[in-house]
Amino acid sequence: MRLLLLTAALFLQAAPPATQPTLPTQRWILDIQAKNLDDILSLYTPDAVFIDPGGTEATNPEQLRKFYLKIFATYDSDLTRGKGTIAIEGNPQVPGATAVESAAYSEDLRTRATNTTAHICGDYRFTFILQKDGKWLISRMEWSPMKPCPTP
Repeated sequence: MRLLLLTAALFLQAAPPATQPTLPTQRWILDIQAKNLDDILSLYTPDAVFIDPGGTEATNPEQLRKFYLKIFATYDSDLTRGKGTIAIEGNPQVPGATAVESAAYSEDLRTRATNTTAHICGDYRFTFILQKDGKWLISRMEWSPMKPCPTP
């Protein structure tokens, strides 16, 4: 029994600590709120796909730029994400690894022209790929709406 406990203790000491990658999700949210176009676009891979809650897709950098220009000119966002999960495929310290973050979201979206606010909610799924420079970039972003939103 003592040998078993000693072996288990040595194994636990030798096992590398579980690490969660530092994903740029919060930075993306801050960029949405600050309407920081250049920074938000820098968070995407060149071949990234963005699918908005209505099902519209942006599949290249120019479409993403146009999408964000329109969103930033039309809306003010107060986005909140719920507690989610992160699933990692591959070694999170080796370029090419992927991380998928999924969670619920709620958002108060104010339309500037009418000064009206809509409360929307649903789920999101962001897929990130680790780059050679050590940065995680968004390769796919999917938003699924929920109607009606649950009442708090």
